[in-house]
Amino acid sequence: MSDWDTSSGEDEGVPGRPPTAAAGRLWQPPATPPQSRPSVDGGGGRRSAEWRREAAAGLGREEWEPRGTEGSRGPGKAARRWLPRAAASQVGDDTEPLCFHLDSALVGALIGRGGAKIRELEDSSGSRIKVIKGTCEAEVKIFGSIAVQNKAKMLIDNAITRSGQNYSRGGTEKGKKCRFWGKKKEKGLLLFLIVQDLPPIEKNFYKESSRTASMSQEEVELWRKENNNIICDDLKEGEKRCIPNPVCKFEDVFEHYPDIMANIRKVGFQKPTPIQSQAWPIILQGTDLIGIAQTGTGKTLAYLMPGFIHLTSQPISKDQRGGPGMLVLAPTRELALQVEAECSKYTYKGIKSICIYGGGDRKGQIDVVTKGVDIVIATPGRLHDLQMNNFINLKSITYL
Repeated sequence: MSDWDTSSGEDEGVPGRPPTAAAGRLWQPPATPPQSRPSVDGGGGRRSAEWRREAAAGLGREEWEPRGTEGSRGPGKAARRWLPRAAASQVGDDTEPLCFHLDSALVGALIGRGGAKIRELEDSSGSRIKVIKGTCEAEVKIFGSIAVQNKAKMLIDNAITRSGQNYSRGGTEKGKKCRFWGKKKEKGLLLFLIVQDLPPIEKNFYKESSRTASMSQEEVELWRKENNNIICDDLKEGEKRCIPNPVCKFEDVFEHYPDIMANIRKVGFQKPTPIQSQAWPIILQGTDLIGIAQTGTGKTLAYLMPGFIHLTSQPISKDQRGGPGMLVLAPTRELALQVEAECSKYTYKGIKSICIYGGGDRKGQIDVVTKGVDIVIATPGRLHDLQMNNFINLKSITYL
């Protein structure tokens, strides 16, 4: 009996060619020697789920079944068959992929570095996991039997939970649309779930001196013009916030912090630089600031001094935070080392700092970080390396 199952003679007598006219035709290639038969064993163990791929010729879908499928080749052999598209769409209804949507920010926890995590999940569950990443959401599909899908979903849930994040558990039934995290309300909930376990933050430590508060608007504008022509603008949309007056003396801003004043006297500074005079009141109020000034004008000290006060004035002490509280990101190794040199000049209530950068002693940097530091000065590459390998906890950062 022929391996062709067809009612048309159009393609009869053409060996090795699948039917192209009527749906529902089943073609199986002639028997081949055992050594040339395709294997889905993978050399080690059987695949637990069927996998399919679209035929390059566009005639139908090529389906591979694992060993043990009964067919014309007998048990224990892999059978290959061609299914036209009209009929192929009905195949696998009972193994519809489990589908849900995940916020794009959480995809990294699922995929892992270099895809290691998703491969581990596939090997552990016996499933095939497909992630289609979009602008805001990623679609996740789990292929396999019902039991395999449920196991894979449970492993994904655990992986996301262990990373300290949450995601939409919007598993769908056959024929139903997937759930999205696209709405603003759901995104707000996601943000709440991420930050709800973070330590509380105090931001405002500024106490304006009577001398600074007594400056008129004309005096403020004149001072800014005479000091490098400082320009201040509130970038927040909507109603503009009041920009605090600049401080003219160190005592105007650090009067209530004697240890800071002691450090300033030790290095011999006479008065604040223009960028420091205007930046310190803003930063100490807990307001984000973009400061632009020439090299050598004291920008580093403009954010370091408020950072010292911020670190030592939080509701949870720095010894109980479980990680550093201040992060300084620098684009180059040279700039990171320069910031570290400036930071090491000052001693304030036992604050410890470290500079981590590529090309340095990685093991030595890891040893210092794991023992506990308060300030991390880092280049992005090495910081990402230590964070991905769980050597540094960035959840404790409250001053950037």
